[in-house]
Amino acid sequence: MAQAAPPARPVEVFLYPSAATKRAWMGADKVDLAKPWLGQVHLTLPEYGASVLTHEMAHVFAAELTPSPLGLPGRVGLPVDAWLVEGVAMAVEWPTSEDLDLHDWSAAMRRLGLAPDLAVLLSSGQFWRQPGPRAYTLAGSFVRWLYERDPGVLARLYASSDIEQATGQSLAVLARDWAAFVDGRTLS
Repeated sequence: MAQAAPPARPVEVFLYPSAATKRAWMGADKVDLAKPWLGQVHLTLPEYGASVLTHEMAHVFAAELTPSPLGLPGRVGLPVDAWLVEGVAMAVEWPTSEDLDLHDWSAAMRRLGLAPDLAVLLSSGQFWRQPGPRAYTLAGSFVRWLYERDPGVLARLYASSDIEQATGQSLAVLARDWAAFVDGRTLS
């Protein structure tokens, strides 16, 4: 992925020995998370080599790309663009520890009829209405595909939350082109 400027302030990483300890100290036990507006990452101590730190740090580093005081992309008065927030973090985790990458998993889901429609997934508020693993995978594949075509697109997209302004193409065209790309992959 593109080289990002370091955050303007130090990043604080909190590692908790157990989910119960994390819940006691910060209120969440079932998820690892970043608070981009504070420059913080909160994790239950992960296994060696786990990609969760990369994922959560991506949220903090990407916060520098948006003018939002929360460090999260979204248009004024509209919800945060969750597909973009999580898509960037998934794209940064590349490659996955599996034999298949996000493009391959997306292709497999599409072939099995399990993938939600990308244009719907990226619509306002629709990301969280889809099964999490499917939504994260497709968003990550799409964001990575955008980046592979144009490394500067992520900064423009995170800053504006306007896909057409950032790419010069409509979501419908991009979704069609991305689908053609993943559908053309050979899976072993």
